[in-house]
Amino acid sequence: MPRRSKLLSGPLLAAACLALVSCRGGDEDAQTKAHPAFVERIQPADFSAVEALLPENLSRTCDIVVISTSEGRADEAIGIRRAGDSCGIVLVAGSSGSGAAARGPVRIEVPFDPRSAAQLRQAFMVKLHRNVFLSDHTRKASECANAHWILLQGEPPIAALIDAERVAASSDGAAFMKALVDALFRYATCEPEERGKLLLAIDRASIRVNLEETARR
Repeated sequence: MPRRSKLLSGPLLAAACLALVSCRGGDEDAQTKAHPAFVERIQPADFSAVEALLPENLSRTCDIVVISTSEGRADEAIGIRRAGDSCGIVLVAGSSGSGAAARGPVRIEVPFDPRSAAQLRQAFMVKLHRNVFLSDHTRKASECANAHWILLQGEPPIAALIDAERVAASSDGAAFMKALVDALFRYATCEPEERGKLLLAIDRASIRVNLEETARR
């Protein structure tokens, strides 16, 4: 009796390949549904228009800038500024923010660890490249009830919009906002003795994002 070949013949091989592709496509669809995109990549010019609402343009001197907006207002912005071996976080409050007229201009600058800043930048880079969608029209602060606008300096710079409604529908988005974005704002405004604990939490969150990205490759 002739030995049957262990290799699939043409028709069977084609069917097997089709089944494999279908399975992979199903896995990807399930992954997308489980982790919906919450980052919208926008044009840097859209970010600049929002930043113009603030009393200071942090993007001129900072590697990473995050602006918080509500109902068309730029409430506050935070930036990570590196100069040689030193690093700092700068926070400015918008003139139209709640109670801004009473308290006057707000500007805070505190030191930040350079290595933590490098890890944080890489984590932001990962999130702004994975599971995102592209905007095909101009985005404005007035379109969003609550949102964060992000700029990463580079060649070319990368700009993104994270709307609160999309974050509410994404566990990944909620985790990213709490562990990294919100934590940065808390770091800038907390008491000096609390910074060490917050820095450790930011470090751990950044490392976790970067390790997950490494495991995907």
